[in-house]
Amino acid sequence: MISDIKKQENGIRFDDPDFRLIVKPDCVSNIDAPDRISKAFHKEIEIKYFYEGNATLLVGSKIVQATAGDLVVMNPYEFHSTIQFGEHKGKYHLIMVDPDSFFAKETGGTSLKQMTAWSDFEFDTHIKNDGRIPELMLRIAEEQKRKAPYYRLILKGLMMELFALLLRDYAKTEETCSAEENIRYFETVEPAIQRIRDKYFEKITAEDLSSLCNVSKCHFCRIFKKATGKTAMQYLTDYRLQIADVLLSDPSHTISMIAEKCGFEDESYFCRCYKRKFGSSPGQKRSKRIKQK
Repeated sequence: MISDIKKQENGIRFDDPDFRLIVKPDCVSNIDAPDRISKAFHKEIEIKYFYEGNATLLVGSKIVQATAGDLVVMNPYEFHSTIQFGEHKGKYHLIMVDPDSFFAKETGGTSLKQMTAWSDFEFDTHIKNDGRIPELMLRIAEEQKRKAPYYRLILKGLMMELFALLLRDYAKTEETCSAEENIRYFETVEPAIQRIRDKYFEKITAEDLSSLCNVSKCHFCRIFKKATGKTAMQYLTDYRLQIADVLLSDPSHTISMIAEKCGFEDESYFCRCYKRKFGSSPGQKRSKRIKQK
């Protein structure tokens, strides 16, 4: 994705283990190639502040039309991909932050990792028209560019200010079970989630996934739903549909090809699932996108 970020199975590798924050100013949007879209998946929180141009992103199942002044937040383990942009490519400042690294003391002993492990916790994806954000993001980008003495200390203070704003005004934070319990659930089923992300196009069963996690099928099904809010098979189907929705933007792929590439053995079943999730058939969605272009 960017030169100083390296993908690993369990997330991003930070160059400095004591400063698990990456700021990359002045990035330019590029459409993600279809064979790479399943890789945009990691435990870190990713933030893009668009200061010029525009871009269309897929975040989870949401289509985000980002323009100058918008902040786009990708929650941990949330699928995301840039699928198109307009005449002027979106330019943005990128932030990657490890949820473990911040706010344990400042939030009464609860780290961002604990917060984001709650099954119903999430930051708002698309934040528009908040006049506090442009100046804050500009200061973050400038500190990273200048790298003056103590810039890391200043960056951490600015990041705390940013996340305090997000937590106060742009987060759903109601807790349904203890943070420690939810973290444990997520860590147990993480190998299953990774298998779905890497091998969504193959036949996958609950038995396969529970075996990966070294727990019984019954126990696996119970904790997977607690950790993600969905059954494993619902999660798999939704992920396949997200991939399919992105592939619809490529006219060289027929509907039947997309169904097969995404692990659906039957095109009719794929179309029914797609319409149930997105409200229109794959063909209708493709026609709408062509008209929008």
